[in-house]
Amino acid sequence: MCKSADKVRALSVMCNSYLDGYTDAAHYYGKGKAAFCLDARDRSVAPGALVQWIEAHPESLTQPAVEVLQKALTEKFPCKGRA
Repeated sequence: MCKSADKVRALSVMCNSYLDGYTDAAHYYGKGKAAFCLDARDRSVAPGALVQWIEAHPESLTQPAVEVLQKALTEKFPCKGRA
């Protein structure tokens, strides 16, 4: 759904809602020590960044979504140097 998020409004809403839910859960269960950080700008580019990451890692298509999101978000949006 994120692949077509920029073309289809409903897919954009679904993709962003899924990402928001995942990031909220990851931060909650990570007790504030999440491996990735998304600011307002990052949230707007996250769907495209995830699609790029998945396309660069085709083996991820057979892995659970939660594992793929964790790997992709950690690589694309690390917390190092962020407050």
